[in-house]
Amino acid sequence: MELSVENAAAVFGLGVDAAIEAVYAFENGKFIAIENPEAPIERGRPYWVQCSEARILTRVGAYNSVPAEPRPLSEGLNALGWPRLDALRVDDAF
Repeated sequence: MELSVENAAAVFGLGVDAAIEAVYAFENGKFIAIENPEAPIERGRPYWVQCSEARILTRVGAYNSVPAEPRPLSEGLNALGWPRLDALRVDDAF
């Protein structure tokens, strides 16, 4: 999947959308707050987006059905992670 501008503002709306309260990147076994909206977003790194209202993140691009390598999470971390983004199949959901 190709993102045209890969920074926290463009990808997650940090500093752009008032409902996006915080964005965290998984680094060295813990989530670290991203303070700068211009911070680069890395493919394959887990992110946590804290919102005050429901949001849907959409990305358009070529789909690669081969999963990325999973990243191990810290022992005891209360989080779920997926190794890739999957296509949303709305027809199958209803």
